[in-house]
Amino acid sequence: MDRFVSAFWDRAVRSTSSGSASNSSRANRFVPRRTALVPVLLLVGVSGGTGGRLADEALALGDTPPTVTIVAPSGGEQYVGGSRQDIEYTVFDPDLQPLTVTIDHSTNDGVSWQQILSTTNANGSFSVGWDVPNATYANGRVRVTANDGATAPASAVSSAFSVTSSETGSNTLTIGTNSGAVGSAAALSVSLANEDVVRSLEMDVVFDPEILSLTGVSRLGRAVAFSDSSAVVADGTVRIFLQPSGLQTIAAGSGSILSLSFQLEAAGSSDVSTAAFMLSGLAGNALEATSVPGRMNVTGGSGDPPVITLVSPQGGETFVGGSVATIQYVASGGEEPLSVAIEYSGNDGASYSESGVDPNNVGVFLWQVPNAQTAAGRIRVTASDGANSATDESGSFTITAATNRNVLAVGSAGGVGGTSVSLPLTLENADVVKALQFDLDFEPDVTAFASATASGRGASMVLTMQTVAAGRARGVMRFEDASTLGAGDGEVATIQFSLLGSRGEQSLVEPTAILLSDVDANEIPDVVGLSGVVTVTSDPVGPPRVDLSVLKNPGRPRHLQIFVSVADGSGNAPSVSLGGTSVTMTSLGEGVFTGTAFVEQSTSSVTVTATDTVGDATGTDSETVSF
Repeated sequence: MDRFVSAFWDRAVRSTSSGSASNSSRANRFVPRRTALVPVLLLVGVSGGTGGRLADEALALGDTPPTVTIVAPSGGEQYVGGSRQDIEYTVFDPDLQPLTVTIDHSTNDGVSWQQILSTTNANGSFSVGWDVPNATYANGRVRVTANDGATAPASAVSSAFSVTSSETGSNTLTIGTNSGAVGSAAALSVSLANEDVVRSLEMDVVFDPEILSLTGVSRLGRAVAFSDSSAVVADGTVRIFLQPSGLQTIAAGSGSILSLSFQLEAAGSSDVSTAAFMLSGLAGNALEATSVPGRMNVTGGSGDPPVITLVSPQGGETFVGGSVATIQYVASGGEEPLSVAIEYSGNDGASYSESGVDPNNVGVFLWQVPNAQTAAGRIRVTASDGANSATDESGSFTITAATNRNVLAVGSAGGVGGTSVSLPLTLENADVVKALQFDLDFEPDVTAFASATASGRGASMVLTMQTVAAGRARGVMRFEDASTLGAGDGEVATIQFSLLGSRGEQSLVEPTAILLSDVDANEIPDVVGLSGVVTVTSDPVGPPRVDLSVLKNPGRPRHLQIFVSVADGSGNAPSVSLGGTSVTMTSLGEGVFTGTAFVEQSTSSVTVTATDTVGDATGTDSETVSF
């Protein structure tokens, strides 16, 4: 995912075959730094005692132990925790035997040691990349030990050096908020509050490209002496890199560092947030940092708000709890498109709760009346163009309980087109019930019957249900033993419907032809059905588009930063695994998620996989990282 290739991290190479290229960690690469002068003993076969004496002396060299010299660290160095440093050493064995070399590190002046690595070297000088522990201590040492397998091992210990932890402060980047009219320009300021010294900054700025377009990036205040570069890397994503022109840094403090200039393209509101946001410290190490998103509010060109009129209910009506009522309204003006929110109050407007949203301003909303009696019910509708809104409210109406002795009711649900939803089927019965039969009528262009399962009070009943005509499914539930449903109220089945329609479309799911029978197979009178509503909340989508990027920390290459961008996804964090181990992911906003993972030293390569699922559709991406 090119969007997240960073100046601070080494891009992991995506493996396409077992022989594909990979980035090798310096911790596993031994590079001769200079050629050692190795003496060679030439044995010449000479007759007589002289030749024999030379041969005996050559064989005696096998008793000579190797020598070890540490070139770096030499003592007195001041390292930053988390940085990459070179351990330089020379090993020599007069017998020219292969040497097993072990490198250890101590944080307590040699009282205890921890192995960094063990390898095999020939004679020569070598350099090993070492990830300095991110801690603070004053008496660090490095020990190099060479073993030829025939004599006592030889060791060298460096003089003491010090290490200072690099991630001790709090660092926060904040993007501001602004507003303006369509067609105009506006800017958002970016400020940084940092306790650590900052050497450079990289971030992806993400926004809604239908509302905003970025026209420029300017350095301000604390970063005016730096240089900057920016480039569009995706629709609605701009990468910004801020780095020093020389040896400048951003000292601890707070204040503005950048200004983001936008052209306001359409009415609405757009979050302006960061993805792959990274700060680096003096040693090039990544600093702990968080970011706070901003927002740009764009009004219509005229600046006029929308207008909405609630047609029904007006007030004074009486509704039956659990039934479906039709709410009608007329909304216009403002900046298209308009979205209408429908809210209900059971306490004369003292508080409201959302009942649903009409995202396309259809003008009609099917509302399932709450099954709670009140004489102070109200409906409020609000039209919004994203920048401005208008509201209208009904007078008070009454909700009563159903007067029938037996009520079969269908619940309501909404979901994304192309997926499915579950509706509860509940029965309130005053009479003992042995069996029931019912039809469910619905709009076949909006939804379709998928399956049914006995549940709740009816879990022990046998349920068969199938489509019998376009827009109609028939169900039969019965006990095959001596059991019955005693008087009561609750769920008896769950009905699954597929969503076929487009965003904002609704369908009644109406129970008809209801028959209840008692223990003697007699029909029970006084039965009523209450409808439910299926709503398509958004247009059908294909599988989520999952884009994975795995970045190596150059100072600590086995610490991986994982970024996942998900388009048309579930909205939840994707499922990410590293070699079969789950990785916790955190949202950065705008469908971007991040997580970190550590790979053990013994592992030469690992595969990272990211997956997201919407309904029955799954999107996935994977990368193999080699060390």
